[in-house]
Amino acid sequence: RVLPFYANTHTSTSISGLQSTCFRAEARQIVQQAVNANSRLDVVLFTGSGATGAINKMAGILGLKVPLTGEVAPEQRPVVLCGPFDHHSNILPWRESNADVFTVREDRSGCGLDQAHLVELLQKYHTRPLVVGSFSAASNVTGVQEDVNGVSALLHRFGALALWDYAAAGPYVNIDMNPVLPGDHPDRAFVHKDAVFISPHKFVGGVNSPGILIAKKRLFDNAVPAGESVGGGTVYFVKEDGHRYLSNRVEREEGGTPDVVGAIRAGLAFQLKQSIGVESIAQMDARWAAKIREALGTHPNIALLGPGAHGAVAPGADSQADAGGIASALPIASFLIRHGPSGRLFLHYNFVSALLNDVFGVQTRGGCMCAGPYAQRLLGMERKVIDAIEAELVNDPKNCEYLRPGFSRLSLAYFASEEEVDFCLEAVRAIAENGWRLLPLYRFNRRTGEWKHKSQFTKFVGRLWLEDAGLLDEVSAPSSSPASSGPIDFARVLAEGKALLLDTQECLKETLGDQNNLLSDSAAPLRWFLLPSEALDQLRTGRGPSANVAADAHAGVEVVASKTAQQGPPAASRVVNPAAYWKFLQETRAEPSPVDAGVPSDTDSPDSPATSEINADTDSRKTKVASDADQGGSAKRAKTSEVVCADNSCFRIRTKDKFPLRTAEVIRQDATGTYAEVALKTGPIETTGDKLVGKEEMDKATLRPKPPRGILRSFGKAVAEWDMIRDGDRLLLGLSGGKDSLCLLHVLLDVQARAPIKFEIAACTIDPMTEAFDPSPLIPYLESLGVKYHYIKQPIFDLAKSGSLQGTSICAFCARMKRGALYTCAREHGYTTLVLAQHLDDFAESLVMSMFHNGHLRTMQANYSERKGDLRIIRPFAYVRENECKEFSYSAKLPVINDNCPACFQAPQERRRVKKLLAKEEAQSPRIFSNLRRALIPLMDPEVLADLAKARTDRERRGGRYGGAGKPYSAEGKNKSAQPGNSRKHAGKRNAPPQEARDGKPEAPTADDPTPSAAPEASAGIAENSYARD
Repeated sequence: RVLPFYANTHTSTSISGLQSTCFRAEARQIVQQAVNANSRLDVVLFTGSGATGAINKMAGILGLKVPLTGEVAPEQRPVVLCGPFDHHSNILPWRESNADVFTVREDRSGCGLDQAHLVELLQKYHTRPLVVGSFSAASNVTGVQEDVNGVSALLHRFGALALWDYAAAGPYVNIDMNPVLPGDHPDRAFVHKDAVFISPHKFVGGVNSPGILIAKKRLFDNAVPAGESVGGGTVYFVKEDGHRYLSNRVEREEGGTPDVVGAIRAGLAFQLKQSIGVESIAQMDARWAAKIREALGTHPNIALLGPGAHGAVAPGADSQADAGGIASALPIASFLIRHGPSGRLFLHYNFVSALLNDVFGVQTRGGCMCAGPYAQRLLGMERKVIDAIEAELVNDPKNCEYLRPGFSRLSLAYFASEEEVDFCLEAVRAIAENGWRLLPLYRFNRRTGEWKHKSQFTKFVGRLWLEDAGLLDEVSAPSSSPASSGPIDFARVLAEGKALLLDTQECLKETLGDQNNLLSDSAAPLRWFLLPSEALDQLRTGRGPSANVAADAHAGVEVVASKTAQQGPPAASRVVNPAAYWKFLQETRAEPSPVDAGVPSDTDSPDSPATSEINADTDSRKTKVASDADQGGSAKRAKTSEVVCADNSCFRIRTKDKFPLRTAEVIRQDATGTYAEVALKTGPIETTGDKLVGKEEMDKATLRPKPPRGILRSFGKAVAEWDMIRDGDRLLLGLSGGKDSLCLLHVLLDVQARAPIKFEIAACTIDPMTEAFDPSPLIPYLESLGVKYHYIKQPIFDLAKSGSLQGTSICAFCARMKRGALYTCAREHGYTTLVLAQHLDDFAESLVMSMFHNGHLRTMQANYSERKGDLRIIRPFAYVRENECKEFSYSAKLPVINDNCPACFQAPQERRRVKKLLAKEEAQSPRIFSNLRRALIPLMDPEVLADLAKARTDRERRGGRYGGAGKPYSAEGKNKSAQPGNSRKHAGKRNAPPQEARDGKPEAPTADDPTPSAAPEASAGIAENSYARD
């Protein structure tokens, strides 16, 4: 349904272009709804490849890609704070910027960043022109979830930006740009996010989708589109000697031909996630995470990385829950498998992944998961070891890739069955017990680090080729795949796989030399994994690499300290030691320097066997890495023919570093010397006005903020003139959660506390039960205010889809249904007055729309009685301007609920056009709304409305204008229940016309109404001014 209409979205004159444009725009709105983005405050951009593209885009928007001159003082540089669990995409873009980058360390449980350390950094750098906190919502290695709201609140209290990377967490958790907390919560005004980065290709069904950046509009101060966006589709006008960029943030930042199909896929992936339900996903995630800990965390040969491993509790944590692992972890298992017989060596992660694939068909990934600094800490690697491995990789890249440390990762999908999950975990346990026995059948590539079965080492059996696609062949039904031939017998596959692991006959036929000889003297001490030749020797002799065994009391595992290089790597227990991670968490660590990985320091004696051999080897070799470090890493050093290694591991002499080290100093030198010098004014973005939220906003975020005098004055004038609120009234406020109804709620509470008369206030919300509009956060908020609250669920959209919709406007249908539910609630609970929050702008817009499209001179009523006479409907904001409500609601940090109604995507926009029309006139005549208010006063009176209707129909009857077309418009027919009276002086004493009694607004003409019909979009646009659209 999508691909047949594919076309460039920069045109809408063809059906294909228009449909593609609509699809992509709808996808953007679906994403906006799913993350609770506010269309007035937030921007949704499709950009680049995954979160990487989004983060780089954000860095450009903030001006952090602009090079600074050498004259800029250090205290004038921006600061970016990164988290301890970040992957490379949330580290490198900031390191390559003009900002100073610091890493916030983990807390002592390893379950989140250290918020005390974050406060220290914020206090130290709060005077910088810009401070940004960019953190991962969850680790892609261990699944640890961050306290997103708590950290965001801390950042905003210090005037910093809160940016969140949801690349790993996005498919699993709720993403909320504007969370709503209870009214008395101290962080209520500070938990919003300034930007989020999402990789929708990780979502179920999100294959081939682009990255997504969602950010606050106020951050888009960049004069030129950020990143690689400059190009077609971003300009307003181009001439020979100049050009102008578009002001629309979306169009300006999405240059070139967009990934139309990818964006649509992203929208559908989000829609699928929302349809399944975040709560349902969370329940399955928690279940699978518990299974991971139970199955893998207790096995002696499995080193499960991260908090909660082995069921252990971090020192200082009262329980395992405090240590992190139960409620706050995604179902991601990163692990190493020990060679059980020796206890000191591990099976290489690529071998483990290959064996899981070959024997059981379980798909895993091996490596550091693009989270190098965090992975190194989890593996307990000391800084000297890291530097030594780096030196080997840089100086001999074609022979040392196998040394790169890492682990295997298994992610369990929430849609997997219990049988599938148990099968995958049991397969890992089987490899942990006997996987080493098949090691002699596998070969490793020293250049790529890959491990493959000997039969596939130089070829890919069963490879598929694009050239065999048969693009011009006759279309035929796809052949059934093995997966679709029937259900998998997991028990049989598991039994066969375990039997295969124990069958070592083929292994014993292998002839392998001592593979220790493949390693150079400098690489041997850094090896941490078992070699195939060692496994073969153990199978034949029953003896593994001889070693002295020492108990590691903390982790409860045996650690072997080798004696000689002939018996294995003497430093193996110190190269990779996951148990050291807990020790690292409990150490008191100094504040990290810029671009510091935060790796564990070497606290052991320099004479220990582990470090002395590495130190001696490192000192003996005049490596280029060491030379680079001595020279500050400068990329502009003179060419030299100096020998860069003392042994034969280097087959050629390099005059240029193939892998130059990028440190903060190098980046700064490159930026100053390569790019044009741009002076820093006062920071990449302004820090005044509404750009950031800081301490000065705390007073405005009180539970019961004081409404402005202007609103109170207009409110009081309308209430007095129309006799709206009387002594003993029981008021029921229609509370949609929009800015206007929340503003009115606080005005009523303020007036109630000071008014000489007594009246009761309650509120009612109608939840239409659609994913795009969730007013449930209002429940705790009203509870904190102490206001009686009625929360009614009604499947309005389901009713509309089932055929109950009459006419073409779902907006009018929704308004009628909600109004009816409010009437029912008021009557059932004995309320005398229903309070609605339409303001002066709504009254004026309804008048213009009624005149232009229905030919009627009428608008909404300020105070009238429902048909039965037992309920009055009042609109106390009849004299209040919309901008006053908006200003108060957002400055007071009221919990405004975003209404991203899906029906409004292609809904009539007539009200919006009229709003712009009146705004344009107001710019020329500032007093226009004051004049409109005086002109509207008679039309707010039901008596005047009835008189106007009667006069019109009488005149039409006398003229016989429609005499031959059917029954003439009759005051006794359509308005037979209208009665005179109900003026401002006697408001509410007589009944209103039935259409007002039902809807509180003009109805669209019907088949019985000979009045000239308005366009469908006009009548639907009028209906937009409903209780739900305040």
